[in-house]
Amino acid sequence: MGYKLTDIHNIFISHCHTDHILGLCWFFKIVARAYYNTDYKEKINIYCNEEVAESIDKLVSAVFPKMLQDIIKTNTIIHVLRGEESINIAGEEFTFFDTCAKGNSLYGFETVLKLGKKLVFLGDEICNSVFMIGLKGQIM
Repeated sequence: MGYKLTDIHNIFISHCHTDHILGLCWFFKIVARAYYNTDYKEKINIYCNEEVAESIDKLVSAVFPKMLQDIIKTNTIIHVLRGEESINIAGEEFTFFDTCAKGNSLYGFETVLKLGKKLVFLGDEICNSVFMIGLKGQIM
């Protein structure tokens, strides 16, 4: 597709399952070295809930040597989502919300695409009747 990892500046992680969070290890490894070599200059913004934020901190501390930990922590901004909130990311409006999942904390988002269709992301949460009422005719 022509994208490099160093083109990525905004990441959303819905919840703390390993299949959602462990990809950060490879991303951080490549990007931390790019920062070190001055090939990557922008901050990384991660949007997530409190549970994910705590896990990211533990992951970075457990996996990376001190030098890379410092680079990652200096250049990563973790935006902890609380309740429903709208945030402009790269010129697009995203509304994040707690899916009220059973078990661990799980956030989703919605945004309106350039063609006017609404995109709704629910992570691994099953689209229950509460969500279906507000989502008729939307892209999921």
